[in-house]
Amino acid sequence: MKITLVETDAQGGLIHFSYQLAEALAAKGVETVLLTGQNYELAHMPHRTRVRPILKFWAQFEVTETSPTRRCIWGKLRLLRRAWRGVVTVREWSRLTIELLRYPPDVAIFSMIRFPFQMVFLKILTASGMPLVQVCHEFEQREAKRSTFSGFGRRMYRAAYSQFSAILFISEDTRQNFLTAFGPVTATFVIPHGPQLLFPSDLDAEQRLRTAHGLKPGERVVLFVGGLRPSKGVPDLISAFAQLPDRTNLRLLIAGYPSREFDTDAVQKQLKDLGIVDQVQLRFEYIPGEEIGPLVQLADVVVFPYRSATASGAVALAQTLQRPVIATAVGGLPEAIEDGVTGTLVPPGDIGALASAIGQVLADPEAAKRMAASGYEMCTRNRSWGEIALQVRNIITDLDLGLAHGGAVDAQDDPNVPQ
Repeated sequence: MKITLVETDAQGGLIHFSYQLAEALAAKGVETVLLTGQNYELAHMPHRTRVRPILKFWAQFEVTETSPTRRCIWGKLRLLRRAWRGVVTVREWSRLTIELLRYPPDVAIFSMIRFPFQMVFLKILTASGMPLVQVCHEFEQREAKRSTFSGFGRRMYRAAYSQFSAILFISEDTRQNFLTAFGPVTATFVIPHGPQLLFPSDLDAEQRLRTAHGLKPGERVVLFVGGLRPSKGVPDLISAFAQLPDRTNLRLLIAGYPSREFDTDAVQKQLKDLGIVDQVQLRFEYIPGEEIGPLVQLADVVVFPYRSATASGAVALAQTLQRPVIATAVGGLPEAIEDGVTGTLVPPGDIGALASAIGQVLADPEAAKRMAASGYEMCTRNRSWGEIALQVRNIITDLDLGLAHGGAVDAQDDPNVPQ
């Protein structure tokens, strides 16, 4: 079986997922190609997957300021910027379509569909007889001020999704929401998010990070890490931190790349209003891969105060590195965290409950350690990439797509590939 995974994001969580899935499929005997952008950030990693970094999209993570002046300038240029990106998107989707037609796989697996006009390219591929599958991490534009799934937009997206022989969701909650929005357009399945094996801990790097962030010896850390968007609920975490009765020798660290919709000025004002500026460290940037593991490792608890969500690679990362996890019970997070066993769940937007949960984890390190160990066990064993690859391979085989190579190859697992 020959599978090409198409991931237009060459940086960030989506390419991390696609790389690990591609490598796991290769370990199961599938001939895999990863088609992505020229700024592919995992080029230094070992590969048995053939990588085709040919796409020329804009950088996913740029040096961004969200001051009022910057936002005003971008507001005036927004239409021009969107038009330019629209042209680039059409150009690059044309190129990847030609690439797939020139070197056709048995199955092409796509990631997120961000624009309904991508239906045109998907239709060209399906008309050629190429089976398409999607791993649907997200189908809603959750930061948009108004829904895009109404009237003409809904029909266009539904037509795009109907081009896939199957859609794989990262949580049952997301699958149900998709069916509510679009109905049964095609076969749907649920696969879990595997462990984050790309970012191991490093004690020396962890110590360097503690020094770089001005953490005192023995100072405990409450960490938020990941992309910064309004739906992530960072202001709720700040309010909860301010409610902790004892913040002695305690630091809140917020680290991640802020989206255009995320107001960094409002966050800094909130810290000043609450009088906790000196107890909070803000790092508004894309965290380099070599620092992600050590950053998570230095945390005493990792908190995900999301207001809405599908799934979370950052949660999987914290579990993989055996850190205690607190998250809100939204979207697919309850499917990744068993409350009181592999982590702690609180209602979204409940500042008091979030503050109480943080306090309890910090007050009982042994219980927190047991939950972290259980989270690690669940994530690395029950949701291994090897099992996910088998599930994906079997789904594709069972769809009876008339694969040119007669289905999957039953090869021995490669012991050099993390399972």
